[in-house]
Amino acid sequence: MLLDCGSLVWDIENIISDMDAEKYDYEQLMYDMCILEESEVKYGVPFEWNSLEHYDSETRLIHYTDVYTQPWTECGNKNGYLWFNEVHLMLANGLLKEEAIRKEIELGYFRPSLLRDIKYSHLIHFFCGDCGIRKILQETN
Repeated sequence: MLLDCGSLVWDIENIISDMDAEKYDYEQLMYDMCILEESEVKYGVPFEWNSLEHYDSETRLIHYTDVYTQPWTECGNKNGYLWFNEVHLMLANGLLKEEAIRKEIELGYFRPSLLRDIKYSHLIHFFCGDCGIRKILQETN
């Protein structure tokens, strides 16, 4: 889905007020874009650029849609190794600091074991279920 943010007139106070008044709920807002006219929404993003929990050779951007199995909240996501590979690269290149991860853990956005999992994931055979721990080793070494 593509939205022209420059032409959208979104007033967060009105949106929240309308939700409180039960004119629509979160799912209607986020999935149906009920506050927009159909002509304001374009459904033109190719699947490979918004692959929902799917990864293959054509995938360009994976979207971890299931909140309960996102790699930073749960270690059983079958595609979690992709996220961990990027985290390892960002840490190695200095683009991500351990302190930033620690802060997200403190805020409750990342699981408490995440720093340990990042540090020791290459040693834990069953780390991500069937997500391909060998791929982590191959792609980060």
